[in-house]
Amino acid sequence: MLKFSLKHMVIRLGKHILTAVSLIITLIVSLLAYNISNQVKDGIVGSYKYYDTILGPSGSQTQLVLNTLFYTDKPLGLIGYDEYEKIAGDSRVAVAIPFAEGDNYNNARIIGTEAKYLDEFTISQGAAFDGEYEAVIGFNIAKSKGLKLGDTFYSVHGLTTDVNSHSHTGENEQYTVAGILAKTNTATDNVIFTDINSVWESHGLGHDDHDDDDCDDEHGEKGVTAVLIRCTSLSAQMSLAGEYNKTAGMQAVNPSVVMRALMNNVDVTKNIVYVLCAVILTMNLFIISVITMLNMYDVKKDVELLRLIGVSKGRIEAVVYVQNLIMLCVSILFGLGISRFLMAVVDTVTRSMGIVLDTAKFYGLEAAIASGIVLTAFLPVFIAVKKIFAGRIIDEK
Repeated sequence: MLKFSLKHMVIRLGKHILTAVSLIITLIVSLLAYNISNQVKDGIVGSYKYYDTILGPSGSQTQLVLNTLFYTDKPLGLIGYDEYEKIAGDSRVAVAIPFAEGDNYNNARIIGTEAKYLDEFTISQGAAFDGEYEAVIGFNIAKSKGLKLGDTFYSVHGLTTDVNSHSHTGENEQYTVAGILAKTNTATDNVIFTDINSVWESHGLGHDDHDDDDCDDEHGEKGVTAVLIRCTSLSAQMSLAGEYNKTAGMQAVNPSVVMRALMNNVDVTKNIVYVLCAVILTMNLFIISVITMLNMYDVKKDVELLRLIGVSKGRIEAVVYVQNLIMLCVSILFGLGISRFLMAVVDTVTRSMGIVLDTAKFYGLEAAIASGIVLTAFLPVFIAVKKIFAGRIIDEK
């Protein structure tokens, strides 16, 4: 029966291919839209769950949050390290972690911080940095740059590498890979962490031949681009934020508030995408239904011939169903494969925005969506077969 079904499909290969292509497009659009929108949402929500305040220079709150939590965009500027020391000793603060940016390695940002920041992550190889010019690299950095434990590299001045970039190649400015983070599917996979003193040392405090991306201020003093804070309570957070928001040149931002506002914009965009997807799905399912009905009408003579030579109704139905099931299975495989490939392509874009997509991640509802599309596509086949043997297209007598 399978051999006969395959031969029969080859005869009408063009229509089967057209139906399969429409079904594949329907699956790709629906699965991509759902998976990517949910991964973006999960990535945003998971990025700020550990900290309730970000202290930084005055300016755009969104830019401060995106730069600190997603390692994207440019820092707003610098605040003195003495401000970090002051807030770290504040009784309202449970945890305070300084951030300093200004260098990169092959476009991978180097974040100067303290080793305790890595406590929330899993180090799969090696250990946290324990001195200057030791580095802990993200999972994707190790994979894409080919770095292993013990390997060394030099940083480049600036947040990206270009023809005008200045390399830090001093005798004592060589970084050594001390640890590699486990995969997190977040922006952390794409950055390099080191002791904050390493960033300051590589910039030569007191020199005035660097641009605004430096981590030393105009007086040659140590500076930080932001401070991540977890307060002891909600009231402590509100008190701290209120105090620093009145301080000239500084701001204290609640990342959850900023990200919720950003999420509202993302939700609006997602709803628009869903509406467009619904239109595309409806059109493709209509095309599939029309092609299937026409294809079933074309096989009327084949059914008549098979009935004349004594082939049973059940066997004929089985052949029709097997043909369409083969087409559906092939379409599902291609739909899943192509959707994952396109997700990897989209990931190259979203990474620059601090969102990392996991091409292997599969949501349970995706199976329900795919099943619904397949059943909807199979429904015209079932209806057409019943019409055939109900005597509406041919007479069984």
